[in-house]
Amino acid sequence: MITEATKTKRLFVALPVTTTACDIFALYQNSYTILRGIHWTPVENLHITVQFLGDVEVRRIEIMTNTLKNIAKRHKAFELTFDRVIFGSPGKRDKRMIWAVFRVCPQYNDLVREVSALLRPFCTYTSPHQERIPHITLARFHAAEAVAGVHLDQPTFKKSMPVREMKLMGSALGPNGSVYSEVATAMFDQ
Repeated sequence: MITEATKTKRLFVALPVTTTACDIFALYQNSYTILRGIHWTPVENLHITVQFLGDVEVRRIEIMTNTLKNIAKRHKAFELTFDRVIFGSPGKRDKRMIWAVFRVCPQYNDLVREVSALLRPFCTYTSPHQERIPHITLARFHAAEAVAGVHLDQPTFKKSMPVREMKLMGSALGPNGSVYSEVATAMFDQ
């Protein structure tokens, strides 16, 4: 029997990507359409993950939302500066992703630390990777061998991206990949 207490939703906390950045990264993705064995992240799914939470009980979402809004009140809006596009992967595994990496800044690190600490009781997943690199996953290769011989050009996006809010997002696996839905928004102090 499924009760309200056992219903879960796969959740993560994310920083949204501006329309300007989405447009630039969409053009970047389109310049590599010749590549095979790769899944490009749909533009509407581009984000910077602050914390993946795992499958969380639905009844706890309201408490999590309030926690995120309280965290946001303690943080000022900030900017992330784009650095470069790289082959990325959490940890030291095969680099099977294309990441748009942003420079680490104290505001980002402080936010990640606080979100991780205060939402830890809700998490059903804990990342073994301590280093949090602000990045957008632009693509995933189906196999590590597909990366061989691929050269990544750098996009012309060389400016800062404003970060004014964070979002609690839901994730469900659809026939064409992950489908994200906004659960809640927490605005930073302006």
